Amino acid sequence: MILDEAGECLGAAGLKVTDVSWVEMASAADFTFEGTIAEGRAALTEMTGLADVVVQHAENREKKMLISDMDSTMIQIECIDELADYAGLKEQIAD
Repeated sequence: MILDEAGECLGAAGLKVTDVSWVEMASAADFTFEGTIAEGRAALTEMTGLADVVVQHAENREKKMLISDMDSTMIQIECIDELADYAGLKEQIAD
């Protein structure tokens, strides 16, 4: 499980995980650990490509909303073009 991998990365770097909680079950989780932001980021660099990772101070942090362009940003395919192809409209949509 990806949460186990993240915990193992932090632990291997000598950072003690003090809490893990789901923000959205099976989609987004919070880890709290003892150590610096720089240490946490360095420990989790190998997670790049497996998960989106943000390491920041917990104080004064509010999670409100994430808006992202998915196509070729978070995934490596232009989904709208592929969906249009499935519907027989790829040439019209790709333009």
